[in-house]
Amino acid sequence: MKRNLISALAGLAVLAATLAPAAVASPVLTEGGVALNPGAAISATNVGNLIRTSAFGNFICTGSTLRMKVLANTGTTIEAEVESATFTGTETEGRCTGLGAERVTAKNLPWCLKAGGGLAADTFELRGGKCSEAAKPLTWEMPNAFGSCFHTTPKMTGSFSTGGTQAHLTLYQQSTIRESGSGCLENLKWDATYSLETTASPFSPLTIS
Repeated sequence: MKRNLISALAGLAVLAATLAPAAVASPVLTEGGVALNPGAAISATNVGNLIRTSAFGNFICTGSTLRMKVLANTGTTIEAEVESATFTGTETEGRCTGLGAERVTAKNLPWCLKAGGGLAADTFELRGGKCSEAAKPLTWEMPNAFGSCFHTTPKMTGSFSTGGTQAHLTLYQQSTIRESGSGCLENLKWDATYSLETTASPFSPLTIS
């Protein structure tokens, strides 16, 4: 009897260990407490500045918006395709500031944003290309006096907030490297926080639970 009890308790411990990660890594994207349907249009708007750090100084974009379409919101996985990504600043023609006025253009759109599934709890992954196709790198073009600099990374990983308040996506010290171009910095580290909301007025905040 004692041996059977020990075996039963061990089995319960294994079951609990198996279920616990799934329970905390099952995000649902909601508006007013109701889960969004696939096809919903949403946007992520920067909170504070988007900062790219280099060995020679920082580049600052005061505005950034990611517009995306929800592909899946199953209760265990969130998938969305970023259809456009803009980066603007206070310099002429809306350029970002830094070692010189700089225009930043996103490449390899659409991008794929995923949360849940096999990812760690409260984290998301962003990479280039459609969610339904093979992954592409994230790439940005930044013109300079010698032509254009292209910076790239296979993917970025960030965290998201959960609960009853507006969801935020945060990228911290995500590295990109120079892919091509002359007179370009070799490495940039990105820091940014985005708030999630609907794209139609009155731009309702979105939550992740």
